[in-house]
Amino acid sequence: MWLNNQCALIAIVKKFAPQSAFSSPPIDHDPKTILAACSGSLKRNGIAAVSRRDIDDYLASSNTVLNASERRALLKTLRDIRRVNRERRKGTGTEWRNRSSNHGNAWSTDEDEDIKRAVADGQSIKQVASNHKRSEIAVRYRMERFGFVEK
Repeated sequence: MWLNNQCALIAIVKKFAPQSAFSSPPIDHDPKTILAACSGSLKRNGIAAVSRRDIDDYLASSNTVLNASERRALLKTLRDIRRVNRERRKGTGTEWRNRSSNHGNAWSTDEDEDIKRAVADGQSIKQVASNHKRSEIAVRYRMERFGFVEK
């Protein structure tokens, strides 16, 4: 809350003070430009690594004053960038999270027969695991149980 009051106070001072008192060049208030400049000045790994506090510190150090709608747009842009990065990372994870939709389900006799055929055909454990939507560890243990793979 104090930040909004501070921004309002600075805006009032800028409105009534002579323009020569503020010698900094006009700054583009495009949210992506501000976020990129903020992450660059703080040497962060991308815009998504910037926090709200970092943005506030950057704006204060660069004497940039944003009105309420500009600030909302800036924070919305930051949220959107983080959401896109989160969705982009969603597909990456450990293999049991991605492929093991049969996690916890009992092995059927058909699956056991398929594993026996796959071993006879020379398929890798990774291929069998992806075909049955099981983890590689689960397939290896199942093969050990049937004696196809040594412990």
